[in-house]
Amino acid sequence: MMHGFVRMILIAVFCITTLDAAEFQLPFGLPTVVDARLIVADAFDSPGGEREESISRFATSASPQEVDAFYRSALEAAGFTIYSGYDKGDRTFAAGKRNRDRITVSAKRDSEEVEPGEVEILIVAKYDK
Repeated sequence: MMHGFVRMILIAVFCITTLDAAEFQLPFGLPTVVDARLIVADAFDSPGGEREESISRFATSASPQEVDAFYRSALEAAGFTIYSGYDKGDRTFAAGKRNRDRITVSAKRDSEEVEPGEVEILIVAKYDK
């Protein structure tokens, strides 16, 4: 278990030092929130190897509601249908689908992954290779 934790830290440090949010490309050509700071990003094969899964985490000064509105609009412009979501004040969630493509975007205030006062954005996408 400790090895997995160390690996995650190394990946996070590598991503933070080599990429910034402006250079990072989200799946489906989606944009990033304007002031987003990339924390970590990874892509890997889903079980069975036919699909790929991408996970990216950002920090931002935008509110969860601003993040939610930004990505709902971007997803709809990319041809996704939003089929699930919520707004609980300090956290938001939206799930979209487009054919076999799936994506979830969540935003939450003051998570352990970001600086105090920031909002964490977590984007998980699954798509065919």
